[in-house]
Amino acid sequence: MNISKLAEILSNINAKEATIVSNNGKLTVYSETGGFKTYARMESDVDFPQITVDVGQLLEALKRARPMESELTCTESKLTLKAPNMHFEMDVKLGDSITVLIIPDDDCFETIEFEELKTAFTKVIGAVAKEKSNQPQLEIVNIDGNRVIATDSHVMSVYDMEQTPNTFKDARFALSSSFIKHLIKVGKKERTANICLTEDLFYIKLGETLYIGRRDYHSRCNFDFVIKESLHADYKALVNTDDFKRALKTLKPTLKQCQHYLNISFNDNNTLLRAGDFTIEIASVNDPIPCQVTLNANYVDVFLKIANAVTNIFIKSTNSPVVMTTDDDNHKFIVMPIYGK
Repeated sequence: MNISKLAEILSNINAKEATIVSNNGKLTVYSETGGFKTYARMESDVDFPQITVDVGQLLEALKRARPMESELTCTESKLTLKAPNMHFEMDVKLGDSITVLIIPDDDCFETIEFEELKTAFTKVIGAVAKEKSNQPQLEIVNIDGNRVIATDSHVMSVYDMEQTPNTFKDARFALSSSFIKHLIKVGKKERTANICLTEDLFYIKLGETLYIGRRDYHSRCNFDFVIKESLHADYKALVNTDDFKRALKTLKPTLKQCQHYLNISFNDNNTLLRAGDFTIEIASVNDPIPCQVTLNANYVDVFLKIANAVTNIFIKSTNSPVVMTTDDDNHKFIVMPIYGK
């Protein structure tokens, strides 16, 4: 059996426990946690009944073993890994029946270039609610055809994909943020993916593993109206992203003391960033002038982490949503101002 392949599968599981069964030349690994499931199959030359294992414990042992010279067996309630450099045993739970998953046929899956979908997820995931909310629509990522959207009601991140999977066309649904975060993590090196959308579930295969997330209801928020209104800007500024990052890093201790209120003043050929009594000036191109707005610095920092070389800022008025973009015209980051500051 390919020990390295099993280790790779287990490393992509976001669960403490996994169910494993090996028979008829196939080893199946199944887990469920955080509102989504993982399912993977690989060739195997050993047979053992359905067992439930501690993922972390088994994965650590597999990583330490010499893959080509290792043997994995299971007797009674013990899983044993034998290798020239080690002998490892762990307790397992015996299962009564094999977990059966209903998986669509191969012809139901669409093969896509995963890069753009991965980019869209990466651009918007920072806008979901960071803590559990009594409003579930703030903890999900919305997909509306070619548009991927996330919001926590104070900030909204929108990405328009140029290459939309056929599976997404005319579809409106949402996926949990925990599911999206895991796909970003395990799909870093994946170039392609296979996807399928059913009435209740979203399937995506990355490498050897199939990830299954529940299809949630798309938020009823009128995203188009919010975006359209926010882009009607009277004031525009172009700022070097690295300058902006360095300024925020310098202001960070002071921002913690003033509830992260960041006042931004756009003047002639410069922008002033103020936190409390501390002010930093950075070069910028502003049109027209003057204008100022107060934002939550944490949201600004979320955007700067995914911004390119130049940050564009669009402001309609001091009390209107602020739009931040870079030279990636497909992405818009909308931040609500802090009123009366």
